[in-house]
Amino acid sequence: MTTYLKGRPRIYVTSGSFGSLTPETFKRLNEFAEVTVNRGKLQAEALREVLREYDGVVLGTDKVTREVLNGDLRVRIIARHGVGVDNIDLQAATEKRIVVTYTPSANAESVAEYTVGLMLALSRRIVDAHMFMKSGEWARLEFIGFDLKGKTLGIIGLGSIGSRVAEISKAFGMRVLAYDPYVDKSKATSLGVDLTSLDDLLLESDFVSIHASLTSETRGLIGERELKLMKPTAF
Repeated sequence: MTTYLKGRPRIYVTSGSFGSLTPETFKRLNEFAEVTVNRGKLQAEALREVLREYDGVVLGTDKVTREVLNGDLRVRIIARHGVGVDNIDLQAATEKRIVVTYTPSANAESVAEYTVGLMLALSRRIVDAHMFMKSGEWARLEFIGFDLKGKTLGIIGLGSIGSRVAEISKAFGMRVLAYDPYVDKSKATSLGVDLTSLDDLLLESDFVSIHASLTSETRGLIGERELKLMKPTAF
């Protein structure tokens, strides 16, 4: 049986970005806990050793498999610093009575803005033009691109990130479709989004953006058949 040390709990941080923008995060943790930081991604055996020695883990993308959770562990909580928990075996953690948390909306704005930025880069061929100019050449007419206004965006997964992408894209004058079997029509209507089937979304969209966690249900959602449904000019 695991022996628990008296006094301050021990917290291990593996997330590479945890506290990078908010230094007060570590200040607050250090007020009540002994904190160890290791930004490098841990392999299975090293991670298992951490779970044996620490009360809590602030986890990055390290994979917590059933094998890692096997044996006598001290850890009581795994706090995933991110929007998904697909790198954690939730069933195995539940069997061990380990609490698993995550931060579903923490970076929704950042990811949404980045997504729209990528669409702008594609529509305006910004990266192509940059690389062409770096080579010492310039041909302005080759990099005119096209407007986002009037184009159709298909969003797969209308959660916090997908919803924010929809809002920003609507402001550009885009038509927005969405596929999400767990979202009701009233939410889509409030966002100005048309819910549709996956096939129709792929057939009609000029851009397709996926904002769904990797689960047994979503694995293989987009394959050769689905890609063939898309317009030849679509992204």
